[in-house]
Amino acid sequence: MVGPARRKSLIAMLALLPALVIFCAFWLLPFSRLIMMGAEPDPSSGISAYLTILTHRQYLISLATTVGLSLVVSLVAVAIAGVAGFFLARQRFFGKSILVAILTFPLAFPGVVVGFLVIMLGDAKAPWRRPACGCLASVGCSLTHWPDSLLATSTSPFLVLLPR
Repeated sequence: MVGPARRKSLIAMLALLPALVIFCAFWLLPFSRLIMMGAEPDPSSGISAYLTILTHRQYLISLATTVGLSLVVSLVAVAIAGVAGFFLARQRFFGKSILVAILTFPLAFPGVVVGFLVIMLGDAKAPWRRPACGCLASVGCSLTHWPDSLLATSTSPFLVLLPR
C-alpha cells in the first residue's frame, strides 16, 4: 500500500509528465540537433562549424564585437534603469501612476514583438516608411551602427522597475 504523502508525490510527478514531454519535443530535441549540426564537419573544409568560428579571423572579430557590445549595452541599461527605478520607487509626483503604466505596457507583449518594433522604428529602409516620416530614422538613428544600438537598447523600459 502507498502512503498519502507518497501518493501525492506520485500524482504531482504524473501531472508534470505532459510538460516534460512538450519541453523535450519542442526545445530539447531541436536544440540538441542544432548542437550536433554545428559539430558535424563541413563538406568543403572538413572541420566543424565550432572550430571554424575559433580559427577564422572574421568570425572571431564578429564574436568579440557581439560579446563586447552586449556587455556595454547591458551595463548602460542597468545603470539607466537603476537610477530611474530608484527615482520611481522613492519619489511621489503627479502622473507617476500613468508613467509606470506606460513603462510596464510593453511587458504585455512578447519580447520578439517589442524587439521587432524597435528594429522597424530604427530602420530607414523599411518599405512602409516614406522619406518624410520616421521615428528614429528621421533624427539620423540607424540600428546598424553600434552607438545607436546602444542608445536604443539602453533606454528600454523593461529594466526600469527592477529596483522596486
